[in-house]
Amino acid sequence: MGNGRQIRFWLDWWVDQKPLKDLFPNLYAIVKDKGCTIENSLIMWCGNYKWFWNWKRNPNTPIEHAEYVDLINLVANPIISQHEDKWVWVNDASEIFSVASMKNFLFKARNNTTPFTMEWNSWIPKKLNIFMWQAEQERIQTRVGLSIRHVQIDSTNCAICDVLPESANHLLCDCDRVLVSGMAPCSSYSSSIEVAGTSYSDGSSAVTTSRPASPLPPPLQPVKISPPEVVLISYRKNVMFGFLIGLAGMAGDGEGCS
Repeated sequence: MGNGRQIRFWLDWWVDQKPLKDLFPNLYAIVKDKGCTIENSLIMWCGNYKWFWNWKRNPNTPIEHAEYVDLINLVANPIISQHEDKWVWVNDASEIFSVASMKNFLFKARNNTTPFTMEWNSWIPKKLNIFMWQAEQERIQTRVGLSIRHVQIDSTNCAICDVLPESANHLLCDCDRVLVSGMAPCSSYSSSIEVAGTSYSDGSSAVTTSRPASPLPPPLQPVKISPPEVVLISYRKNVMFGFLIGLAGMAGDGEGCS
């Protein structure tokens, strides 16, 4: 801030993290000149600048008094200079806006979280790889996914158990009814299944199937797979498999999974 001639007291963002009209809406409602500048809001008193409040009426409600106290504390002791007001880019040390500094700012904001890396599995159909990639990012048509996309639905609870919200993680890993019906077929392969981690979104979790007593066809040789793949494999020749493929929008008969 310089001389305050260009900065509007209530409407511009010049102090704190928001314009004052948003921080103190009840005081803003009783101000006469809502577009007044900082210069017009100050008067000289005994050699010092003091704020001049041009109210329609004096603040007289408890919330208005509380906002007034907070406002005084926030803008106490105003400092005015002879320089013109100017915009400052706070995301760069030079305080000057540039495309490069904006790019760096957006890059840092975008990379606050660890990016998701999908490990594609070559021995299952591509549509299942794509399905798992979508499920990891909550992009399949679960009730929670539809709700996020503002689709009007009666309830976000699981359509199978009706206990917890129907997210991808719940549907593929946590729903007791799905797991009971889905994991049973795996026992017909006489293979032991060792699960590390119970969350679909846990990238470090893995499932290892040990070699069974009898030789298996190549598609069923021991492999390292993730929990959702185990669930999907167990659904082949099972109505739940068609249900999940239908959620993914890629209807199929499950060939290539057996």
